[in-house]
Amino acid sequence: MSHFYGKLTGSRGVTTRCGTKNSGIVAVAASWKGAVRTELFVQDGEDWAVVSLMPWQGVGVSRVVYRGPVDLEVPEPNTNDVARGAVMQLLSGGS
Repeated sequence: MSHFYGKLTGSRGVTTRCGTKNSGIVAVAASWKGAVRTELFVQDGEDWAVVSLMPWQGVGVSRVVYRGPVDLEVPEPNTNDVARGAVMQLLSGGS
């Protein structure tokens, strides 16, 4: 029986996939500059998620963005802080 459900929409329409408590479910969405990987699984009886950045076709970075329970309330980032961080990274020569 499905415990997880995935939906992907693109130029060819919509497709769906299911995952069980045993199998979990993994989805990857990519561009030519890298990819985002989302994994859902059961750990100690709770639904957990791992959201990470990953290289695609040899381009991009590897970084875990979030790892924890699906239902954990996480404060939204301050968009000014995010933009400031991106500008500082560009000014310092980072990519």
